[in-house]
Parts: sequence; C-alpha cells; structure tokens
Amino acid sequence: MENLPQIRVIPLEDVILHEEHSPARAERLAQLISEDSHLKNPIIVARIKGIGRYMVLDGATRTTALLKLGFRDVLAQVVDYYSNSITLETWHHLMPDQNGRKAMESIAAGQELSFAYCRQDEADRLLRRREILCYFIFFDNTCMTISDKNGRPSEHMKKLRNLVFAYDRNFPVTRIHFSDIGKALRKQGLVYMANIFPAFSKEELVRMAQSGLTLPAGISRHVVPGRVLGFQVKNSLLKTSRISLQKKNELIQKIYQEKIVDGQVRYYPESIYIFNEY
Repeated sequence: MENLPQIRVIPLEDVILHEEHSPARAERLAQLISEDSHLKNPIIVARIKGIGRYMVLDGATRTTALLKLGFRDVLAQVVDYYSNSITLETWHHLMPDQNGRKAMESIAAGQELSFAYCRQDEADRLLRRREILCYFIFFDNTCMTISDKNGRPSEHMKKLRNLVFAYDRNFPVTRIHFSDIGKALRKQGLVYMANIFPAFSKEELVRMAQSGLTLPAGISRHVVPGRVLGFQVKNSLLKTSRISLQKKNELIQKIYQEKIVDGQVRYYPESIYIFNEY
C-alpha cells in the first residue's frame, strides 16, 4: 500500500488554530471525550513555514476540547499544506429566519457595523472585492450587506468574528455549501437565511496564523484526500506526561504497522457522513 498518510502524536502546545471554535460545541465534545476511553479520529494539521508549529486544518473543536480536558498531546494526521491536492473551500451559515432582517440589523448595529440592502449580484461583486465583510441572503432573495466603514482593515476580522459569535448564541447554525443555499432557504414549510462569507486563500490563512489572527468558527473547509478515520488511541496515553513524545510515537507507529500487516487499513474514495466525530 503506497502513499500512506502520516500519523503522529504532537504536543498541543505546538498546535495553532486558524479558526475560532464554537464554545457550545467544544463543551459538548469535551463531555463526550471525557466519557469515553479513546480518541477516535486524529485531527488534521500541517507544519507551517516560518512558524515552526502545526496549523489545524480540521479539528478546531476537538483541539479546544482536549485543551479543556488537560490533554498534553494529540493524535494528528500531518499533511503538506502546500500540496495542490489539498484545497480550501468556504462554508456558509444557514439559520432559521426568525424575524431575520430585524435581528441581523440589531446584531450589526450592536457590533458597530453598517448594513445596506441590494441585489445578490451586487452583493457578490462587493464581497469579491472585499468591500464588505459578508452578506445575508433571505428566503425572498433579499440581500443585506455588512461592512465596517469606520474600523481599520486590521480590525475587520475581529468584527466578523464578533458578528458570528453574536448570532451563534441565538440561532442554530448549519454549515452549507454555496451551491446548496438556493434550495435551502425554503424547505419543509420553513424559511431560512444564510450568511455568505468571502473565499479565503491558503496564503491568507497562513498569514493570519503567523500574525495570530483567526477566522470566525465554521468557515474554512479543507478538502484533504486520504483523510484518516477510525484510528483510535487511548485518552490516557495522550494525557500523560510520564511517557516521552518519542515513546508515544514509537507506540503509535507500532500500532500503525500492525494494522497494515493485518489488513485493517482500507481506502474509500467515496464521500462519507460522520456521526459523533472525536
């Protein structure tokens, strides 16, 4: 079996996030992990040039949950972020439209942000040119742009994070692909609204990580071929400081090789659905 993924135990202190986490989701996941004896899936990280640390591509909530639980290390799949095989897409946020316009106007005003209404083609143009932070589209295709006309460019990401955090506390948020938004705004007799974000590049994420900035929770979507699932490791091994990092990795590599020899490693090219991932 060629081109097997690289799996390692790495210190949590060497891990950085490019994206905020949802406190509620992290709390729920921490409870699930504490009730189990094993971590079931590795996070996905990449070593970033110029930082010397690992940036989390997938697993911000798990990383935060492990930190809350006092873990010293984490099991990680290490990938080459600069490979063309790893692509970066954008998640958008779908929410029930509970008096959505007024609610979002109020939230924007509370964050000292400006809002205006326009057609979707105009909102898309402004978003591509980064003249707005994001825009909301409602079930009747009305669009409300959100901008920060008074703040400095260096503050824009903080304002966007605060906006997302504000509505995340009041609305159940579902991540959605842009191509699915049209049909999702009306379904099962209910109406919805969606927050549309700009498309970020890998280079932008690296620059933000280098400067300590983070995206709002639930925006970036890294598509990683050969994602590892189902590689379980004992929580006690990751938590303990009595075993050196080298010994932990020697043990993980031994387990890895045994799984390969026993034919327990399979590659599935299909898309998958994951339930209770941790």
